[in-house]
Amino acid sequence: MTELPGTEWRLKNWNETEILQAAPFTAEWTLAGRVKHVFTHFTLYLDVYVAQIKHFSNQAPQHAQAAPRVGILLVNLGTPDDTGYRAVRRYLSEFLSDRRAEALNERFAAQNVPVAWGMRYGAPSIAEAVQELLEKGCDRILCMPLYPQYSATTTATANDQVFRTLMRLRNQPAIRTLPSFPDQPAFIKAIADSVRLAEAEADIPFQMVVASFHGLPEEYVRKGDSYRAECERTVAALRKALGRDETTLPMTFQSRFGPTKWLEPYTAPFIAGLPEKGITSIAVVTPCFMADCLETLDEIGNEVHEEFIQAGGQEFTLVPCLNDTPASIDLLEELARQELAGWL
Repeated sequence: MTELPGTEWRLKNWNETEILQAAPFTAEWTLAGRVKHVFTHFTLYLDVYVAQIKHFSNQAPQHAQAAPRVGILLVNLGTPDDTGYRAVRRYLSEFLSDRRAEALNERFAAQNVPVAWGMRYGAPSIAEAVQELLEKGCDRILCMPLYPQYSATTTATANDQVFRTLMRLRNQPAIRTLPSFPDQPAFIKAIADSVRLAEAEADIPFQMVVASFHGLPEEYVRKGDSYRAECERTVAALRKALGRDETTLPMTFQSRFGPTKWLEPYTAPFIAGLPEKGITSIAVVTPCFMADCLETLDEIGNEVHEEFIQAGGQEFTLVPCLNDTPASIDLLEELARQELAGWL
């Protein structure tokens, strides 16, 4: 079969003159020459095509690419550096995030997937966390905002900050973002198990379990924020898991400030009014927080607790957040592996 010289062949649009100059003359070339166009002769066309394939199949790749490396970015809200209240809140959030990142690193160590964590406000920043993963060779990153219920004020701002960081990069990694998980089975089971454990350790059964979520101005919901609807999904799943209804597992909203109307009912006055209704033994669970912070430990555990006792309450239990418990790490691993499908 006629074969073009490998050192002269290049993948391009050859014309008749170039082909006749590059290839040796054979009976087929002579025949092709008579018809004035090489590709009108089928046998010669195949000869040229096969020569092209042989040449390029023997060429080693000039730019071998390393295998892609995946990284995981855990994102929490955090707070600006400050003294007093804000500094303590930042410390609590960062301390727990660090432990969860370390635990998740162990779960993905066999697959060489590093885990970093960054704060929307505070240190380490999201930009620093992204840079950490890039320095470890990650060209695919899963961003995991640790907010079970979506809101433009939390999940969206975390993702926005990640993309702002990418805007400053010449070479951007591929990015996936974790969606909210308000009624994800492992999440609901972990919360329900926490409530059951707290009740088993309490002196008397809980007449009521109050699910308190961080508040949001009503205006945000009117403009399309899905936060309240996702909180309702969480509560509906918890009621089913715990065998309770809206009278024994109500939903409230805390941390309201300013003159604007926020989502109701408000946690503090709702709980303070329970003793006069004959409800003196309650637990409060905060399913919007993955880790305890001042909104749970101080606002609920101290302030709301004190108001409840002063109003005539007897038994008050603050159910801990998932924090860095095995159930929490199991949940994060399950969520991560689900979103990393096709990358691992």
